[in-house]
Amino acid sequence: VAWRPDGANSLSLNYASRINRPGISYLNPAVEESVTTTSQGNPTLESARHNSLKLSYMYISPKLNMNLSAGYEFSDNVIANYAYVKDDHIYSTYGNIGSGRILSLGGYLQWAITRKTSFLLNANAAYNQYANESVSAQLSRWTATSYAQLTQRLPWELTLGLTGYWFSGMISDAYSYTIPVKGTVYYNITLQRS
Repeated sequence: VAWRPDGANSLSLNYASRINRPGISYLNPAVEESVTTTSQGNPTLESARHNSLKLSYMYISPKLNMNLSAGYEFSDNVIANYAYVKDDHIYSTYGNIGSGRILSLGGYLQWAITRKTSFLLNANAAYNQYANESVSAQLSRWTATSYAQLTQRLPWELTLGLTGYWFSGMISDAYSYTIPVKGTVYYNITLQRS
């Protein structure tokens, strides 16, 4: 659903639903055993359904383009790994036992400061929460990403660029962070001629 009160402003509300089908390794019932562990896939897994709702505002003008958004994603039958111990032996398989919630905020700005100077900013923040109720595991945290670029055109067809990127790290399941919590910083300076 979208509404445009004039040529520069627009507001939209989107709903989407998608499915994630389990891969063959998740479904494979073949048993892999060692002295202390037994693992196998689960051929009765169902597709996981993810739902998302997003509200966006956009402003477009010759000097400034801006987009602000807020979203919420949720799923209650996420495919997750689980393990249990019986008689000092570890058994592991997969099940539709996970849940996920993501609340997100985002912004994009492109600004032509002067005829030769431009600035771009893209920033996102999200609260991620994942749970596996079968083993009482839950992991949640705020994550953030930001990217900024300042570009200046110079004499002799040269362009100077300053770029910075920051990523706080993220989680993708109820058990672990995908990169260190302290995050990643990247920046560079470029001078090019075209």
